[in-house]
Amino acid sequence: RFERSKTGVSDDAIVLDRPDWLGPFLMELKRGRVPLAPLFNLDLASGNKLWDIACHKLRVKAHRYQLRHAWASSDMLARRRTVGEIMARGRWAAIKSVRRYAKGGSVQKAAERLAPGVRLFCQDLFASQ
Repeated sequence: RFERSKTGVSDDAIVLDRPDWLGPFLMELKRGRVPLAPLFNLDLASGNKLWDIACHKLRVKAHRYQLRHAWASSDMLARRRTVGEIMARGRWAAIKSVRRYAKGGSVQKAAERLAPGVRLFCQDLFASQ
């Protein structure tokens, strides 16, 4: 989509570099498609329904918007990215926004609330990256 963000940017991109298999997987989905064609034919309502199903199966209460917090917190906690890189990835113009979203303590508290099997699944997933 070529819409302007609330910061006025319209030509930005989000780096999808984790987990390691994601890039090759998305490239395989892209193969044979018209350039700039959507990879997924999914409207917002269908996406929300799939998200709810996944959360139910994992026995997790979560909203999709929390991903914005989670990846920023995860990157900061694991020291995978600098604050500047986190700002760029989150399309935040101010350091204040990064501080609002990147809260490692919140990630740790949420992880403690997960069922043991789900926590192990997540740990294995992140360990493979």
